[in-house]
Amino acid sequence: MIDIIITQKEHQSNGDLRKTLLSICGQSIKDELKIYLVDSSFNEDYLSETETFKEKINIQVINCKGENYLNSIIDKTENKYVMFIEMGDMFYNYFSLEYLYNEIINKEADICVGLVVENEQGMYKYLEENNYKLLGKIYSKEFFGKNTEEIKVKYLNEL
Repeated sequence: MIDIIITQKEHQSNGDLRKTLLSICGQSIKDELKIYLVDSSFNEDYLSETETFKEKINIQVINCKGENYLNSIIDKTENKYVMFIEMGDMFYNYFSLEYLYNEIINKEADICVGLVVENEQGMYKYLEENNYKLLGKIYSKEFFGKNTEEIKVKYLNEL
């Protein structure tokens, strides 16, 4: 159904990884996910942290470095849809992934972005000041197959 690729920035801790994995475990469709943890620092602690979650979610650690490593990971994914989340980020609520998945299916889209909208005195507004309230962005795997390298790099640089 959905492959989730967890990326990392330098100097992130096991606490950041744990927070993201707990958020994934809390999703209504967690049993339909395959998780790829990109470990570009070759951190032994990440391996032990993922062992804790292997009974709850389907997770695989991929050690890699290099400029185009995300393209090679996308090529390894198995499902029709791909999503990226940065280590330390969390989903807004229990239904975030289910909502995005249903929207990309129903709209037959290549990309689906979900923002949280709150009702304020009968009006809706986007909550841009709190980026942790984003539901996320999901891509069809076909999107990466039918676009040029320049387009892929542009979208992957948004991570």
